[in-house]
Amino acid sequence: MQPVTLPRRLLRSEADLEAWLAEVRSAVLAKLSNGPVQL
Repeated sequence: MQPVTLPRRLLRSEADLEAWLAEVRSAVLAKLSNGPVQL
């Protein structure tokens, strides 16, 4: 199992949230190819 640390951000808008979610999605998908991921 691989830990993924979520990036910390101050979200001020829906656009900020969408950008953060895209960043988290990329980080998780990159690690999933090597096995299970723990958040």
